[in-house]
Amino acid sequence: MELDKKDKKILNILQDKGRIPYHELADKLEMSQSAVYERVKKLQESGVIKKITPLLDKKEIGDYRTALVRIKTKTGNIEEIAKKLTKIENIQEVYSTSGRYDILIKIVAKDMESLNEFITKKLSKFEIRETTYFVIMKTYKEDPKIKL
Repeated sequence: MELDKKDKKILNILQDKGRIPYHELADKLEMSQSAVYERVKKLQESGVIKKITPLLDKKEIGDYRTALVRIKTKTGNIEEIAKKLTKIENIQEVYSTSGRYDILIKIVAKDMESLNEFITKKLSKFEIRETTYFVIMKTYKEDPKIKL
């Protein structure tokens, strides 16, 4: 989908304030509320906007731990394994990568014990040759926004 200036402005505002009422968004863009609604609807239907969701502060809701796990597959069937990994609840992100490892995943678990159990038990069900993981000790920046 080709984005024009108005679409980009809408997306930038929604990334900062996802729950902004349409009338406020319309005022900021100097457009009618119905025109803004139609543009947002079009952006959602086309898949540009996947969903509008809150970004939680993990340390405020518990002792949640995040880890990045690099995976080297046994079979080289990266696509199949990656698709299966996307179905697992604790996994937030799944990437195919270049280099020594085939897949990179981001896992969030309620504590270190759960994280360790997840890595040792759940991942062992897949045809994985090797994993290395890094537990995130402190987050300095976590911002999913894309400036358009």
